[in-house]
Amino acid sequence: MSSYSTLANEKSSDIILKHQLRKFENKALTCTEVEGTSKLKVKIFFRQTPPFPSLKSLMKFYFIKDQILKKAQNYSNDDKEVHCIAGFLIAKEVSYRTGVFSGFYKEAQDVGDCDKRTHFDLSDQMATMIGAIYYRLGYDGYKKCLGVGNQLPFKN
Repeated sequence: MSSYSTLANEKSSDIILKHQLRKFENKALTCTEVEGTSKLKVKIFFRQTPPFPSLKSLMKFYFIKDQILKKAQNYSNDDKEVHCIAGFLIAKEVSYRTGVFSGFYKEAQDVGDCDKRTHFDLSDQMATMIGAIYYRLGYDGYKKCLGVGNQLPFKN
């Protein structure tokens, strides 16, 4: 594949992600009460989008995300620890950028589905990002993520 084709594919994946995020945001703005948030918080959240992973990383993540979630859930039943371990494993298996982005994207889905069962929780995003950071810093994410929920600076 030529470098022009690669660049075109990367731009296409960015366009698709931006479109999907706009859909999540537009829907989220119609159901802020269900999600326990405000229109201002939703708008601020979507303006803080982290850099997109590469197309190759997104594709790899897509094919291993269920395995990563199972590994994280097998290690802990605490929600924040699961998010943290998942972020650690995504960074380890795919890339740091994908680990950070996955936490954002998951919360974008949650706020955009207008479903109380998958509530919008910024501390979930933060826990996922912390897991990715632990990997980047060379820590053992399985150990470092234990009790991460008690270390977060805020609760939603």
